[in-house]
Amino acid sequence: MIPLFFKDSGKGLRMTSCVASLALVILFTTQDVFGEHWKVAYKPESACVFVGSPVNMSCSFTHPSSVTIKQIYWTKEKYQDPPDLTGDPNYRDRVIVHRQQGTKICNLQIKPVNMLDSDSRYYCSSIFNESQKWTGDPGVHLQVKEAPEKPPVSISPRGDILEGIDVTLTCSSRSDLQVWSYSWFKRNPVQFLGTGHTYTFKQIRPEDSGEYTCKSSYECGDRYSTMVYLHVFYPPKNTTMLADQPFVIAKGNRMTLTCSSVANPPVESYTWFKMDESTPVGSGQQYSITNIRSEDGGQYYCVARNKYGAENSTAVSITVEGMGASPGLRDRSSALPAVVAVFICGHVALVCVVVWVRIMKRRQKPEDQDLQYSSVNVQNRRGAEDDGHYSTVQPHGSRQTAGAQGDDVQYASVQFKKAMAADRTPVQPEGEPSPIYSCVQGSQDPSVVYSGVQPSNGGTPH
Repeated sequence: MIPLFFKDSGKGLRMTSCVASLALVILFTTQDVFGEHWKVAYKPESACVFVGSPVNMSCSFTHPSSVTIKQIYWTKEKYQDPPDLTGDPNYRDRVIVHRQQGTKICNLQIKPVNMLDSDSRYYCSSIFNESQKWTGDPGVHLQVKEAPEKPPVSISPRGDILEGIDVTLTCSSRSDLQVWSYSWFKRNPVQFLGTGHTYTFKQIRPEDSGEYTCKSSYECGDRYSTMVYLHVFYPPKNTTMLADQPFVIAKGNRMTLTCSSVANPPVESYTWFKMDESTPVGSGQQYSITNIRSEDGGQYYCVARNKYGAENSTAVSITVEGMGASPGLRDRSSALPAVVAVFICGHVALVCVVVWVRIMKRRQKPEDQDLQYSSVNVQNRRGAEDDGHYSTVQPHGSRQTAGAQGDDVQYASVQFKKAMAADRTPVQPEGEPSPIYSCVQGSQDPSVVYSGVQPSNGGTPH
């Protein structure tokens, strides 16, 4: 209440009225500034965290449009001039205050909280119009509790986990605090699996091996279990065999076979077998055959083994060149390429000679191509036949250009039989052969003519 004083003099009355008017203006202005137009919203209104965890809270102001807020800060006290938490020795190293630019929102983070922070309220306060302050209710109520132990995780069945069986993980809590939910995760990378007190792998696979954790969610926060690692064991699989040479190989060469397989734990031993033989031919991841022979041919396979089982590779067939042939046949087979080469070269040479001869014949002079041979045979027998015999040899057709056809050769034979002595002419001495006439006529150019006379009585031919 503002007292009003009245005096008798008119001057005193006027002074008292001015003071009363000023008091009323201040009252109405204060009501407008701190009245229903001011409001602060807090998120969350209450919080519960475990010791050592961080806590986050925020506030948002609503104020008259005539007011300009210069600063917003957090405080733990509510009175006329509340201190800033950032200046409090118990908080300044643990608090982060962030006001969003261009807004009336201010965030507070306390990290880590301790038991001294419990059962406290935290408020937002504002400074406006030079130095005026306003702190809004209801603030944020904070509870701090001791963190429960990490929840343990059990694996069923116990012992080695073999591929194909069902495996169950179980998460438990050792705290009196109520658990709101359980969640399961796989690490590297983090993968959410599901929720529930248990998690079951149906017919577990090798790729399910890895680290797993359970998260227990409470009112005041979350607790993660220690990591558990699942080792999924399995016998050898995908067993294969490779060779450093083609599977068809010549005698005397070397071949190395390599066996590979995947297993957990890793393969302990590799053994090599030849098909239809009960005893192994070798051991180790590699098997080498040196100076390979015909009897080394056949089908081979390897066996990979660990403590949980074994697996055979697919058999491969090795063929040695020349298998099944006698030494003599193999020697002849090795000489066959040389024989074929000689045969081909001989045929090529023969063709070349024939072509060369034909070319040479076509290049001969025309006058050397037509040859006529004439022979005369004289016998010393008397007979009634005429003593004179004449032979004329004439080439058939006209001569053609070189290369158009082969040489034309004509042979003429004249046989002369002696007549009786009584028939001889007086001018012809006895014992002399009768005259023989031979004429060769060519159609164009003269040809070479050969003429021979052979008397049957041994006389000298003329």
